[in-house]
Amino acid sequence: MLNKIIDFHTHPIFKPEQNILMYKDSYDFTIENFKENLLKSGISKFCGSVINPNKDSSVLEKVLDNNACAYKLCEIYEGDYIPGIHIHPDYIEESFNQIDEASSREVRLIGELVPYLDGWDYSHKGIHPILDYAEKKGMIVSVHSTDSDALDSWLREHPNLIIVGAHPGDWSFFFKQLERLKKYDNYMLDISATGITRFGMLKKLVDEIGSKRILFGSDYPSCDPNVFISGVLQNPLLSDSDKENILFKNAQRLLNIKI
Repeated sequence: MLNKIIDFHTHPIFKPEQNILMYKDSYDFTIENFKENLLKSGISKFCGSVINPNKDSSVLEKVLDNNACAYKLCEIYEGDYIPGIHIHPDYIEESFNQIDEASSREVRLIGELVPYLDGWDYSHKGIHPILDYAEKKGMIVSVHSTDSDALDSWLREHPNLIIVGAHPGDWSFFFKQLERLKKYDNYMLDISATGITRFGMLKKLVDEIGSKRILFGSDYPSCDPNVFISGVLQNPLLSDSDKENILFKNAQRLLNIKI
């Protein structure tokens, strides 16, 4: 299993301002060692969007630049990186264009979207025509999850669009996620960031919804992927088939990834 791990949730770095490592003075990322670290951990393929936390620049310019950088990294990493693109509900036609370009490149992933970094929220009405278009194009949408009911409207109004929420969260947030997963068959969850350190969390998810709607994700480089690998691979409460589903089979099926 170690050579078949797909990290569904990473944020590759093409420019310094796209580096979300918290302790930047502890490690100097390069384009080369970003991938090398993942390979050394046993991750063979990685997905996700290039993000830029800078809120001072033009939002549209940032969205377009992040997407362009993702495509450049896709070429550099020679198939090991599956890019996710950004869209923005203030720019509906341009978002359509970005989805069209992604489709022409056989890219099926939107996100991870992080609305608060780009000046919008989940209740923005402009997101719905974009999600309609994404659904028609067979895209998968990854989004920073929230306990807001606005995200439920995405799922309710776009029942044929697979939406993957990032981060299980802790306690009340986790149970909101679980409620959402039970209510909407088109909702999936990646296990990145908060939640994985709570013993029994993954077993609870598997018991309640099965393992086919849970994706391995780390949020690297914000988080250490080795923690998440151990949290699945060494988990005594999960069966081998459940571990395989989480570590690679679900992402492989969603995005047609060859490993």
